[in-house]
Amino acid sequence: MSGNAGSTALTAHILQWILPPASPAFEPIQFLFRKTAHVFAYGLLGALDFRAVRGTRCGWRLAWSVAAVALATLIATLDEWHQTMVPLRTGTPLDVVIDCAGAALAQLALRSWVIGRGSRGP
Repeated sequence: MSGNAGSTALTAHILQWILPPASPAFEPIQFLFRKTAHVFAYGLLGALDFRAVRGTRCGWRLAWSVAAVALATLIATLDEWHQTMVPLRTGTPLDVVIDCAGAALAQLALRSWVIGRGSRGP
């Protein structure tokens, strides 16, 4: 969602159904909403990257997990770079860090799940 469709204006429009824009809590909640969306989106991407790197093999390996986070971080970096060229958008290193954290959290969840299920994996 690196185009104008994923802009702050869109999240403000959605959030105003729940909270009046004049509320002092509006901007902090909007910021938290947008950053949480980054964590979830890149967590999902990190999980899918893990599945792609692992292929038909079973289990969990650190190398697969590191590759998945690296792929998600590369995509986050390219997305933020792209946003610097889109009117009304900004690309920030902080968003790359948040995206990388989302991908890494997904790897921790996957590792816990795979270990809990034995070596069969997701």
